[in-house]
Amino acid sequence: MFKLFNQFKIVGDLKNITKASKVIGISQPTLTQNISRLEQALGVTLLIRNKTGIELTEAGKTLYNNAIETVHSYDRLISVAEKLQHHTQDTLSIKCGFNWTHTDFFEKIKTVINSHQHIKFNINNAEIISLPDELIKNSCDIAMGIIPNRLIQYDEIDYLPVFKNKATIYANKDHPLFIKSSITQEDLIHYKWVVLRFLSQYTMMDNLYNYIVNPENVHCVSHSVTVSLNLVKDTEYLIVLSTHLEKLANDYQLRALPIEFKLPEFNGGVMYLKKNSLAKEIAKEIVEKFEQDRA
Repeated sequence: MFKLFNQFKIVGDLKNITKASKVIGISQPTLTQNISRLEQALGVTLLIRNKTGIELTEAGKTLYNNAIETVHSYDRLISVAEKLQHHTQDTLSIKCGFNWTHTDFFEKIKTVINSHQHIKFNINNAEIISLPDELIKNSCDIAMGIIPNRLIQYDEIDYLPVFKNKATIYANKDHPLFIKSSITQEDLIHYKWVVLRFLSQYTMMDNLYNYIVNPENVHCVSHSVTVSLNLVKDTEYLIVLSTHLEKLANDYQLRALPIEFKLPEFNGGVMYLKKNSLAKEIAKEIVEKFEQDRA
């Protein structure tokens, strides 16, 4: 059954049966038959074919989100098994938000990673709000994302603040809103939005969008930074991004709108379980690297 879940996840990733079959290494008819077997076993329809590929049903979306976590957990289990077998290499799993891998932040992280050749690092983007829960579940060793309010922090976790996570609204540089010197929330009501978030959970980005826009105006939800930026490029769509992504946004000809109101801010930082000595060592080195570069 795991093989079928994994194949379905790849189909969900690519939204195309033919491309997925090539990635998996099986024929397209075989993959189609396997997906049908999975649908029959579960008693639901998982996908619908369209002109460009396939579209996941609501049941398919639910299974796809769970399949992602299942595959990640399996990969981690295999990694742990390999470590127990060989006893030659430590493994450290890092989960983080987009800001940490799609900005200059990653250069700092990479410096620390490259200084520990004896450690095998597994790095994945993840839902930034749920990262403390990922640590508690032992699904990662280090989490980099939004540090929760003290009232809901876990005693088992050390929280190391690194920066203020600020967000603003970006649009194509030729967007008609740029004729205004100051933009109000009312100026935004006639435009569609692209929402960037990880998986389909209720997220910080949902909170930001609910703060400024009617959900009915959300045109597209994307789990990819580059896909989101491409959707906004050369259109009149709007998108909320962390200001740490400004350089990347500029590469896609997007600019920050001169809004007259402020969006919520969040503390970003590094987290790890207090009992995990290796994670503590690496996490503190990462934070020290940020502090050195700011000095």
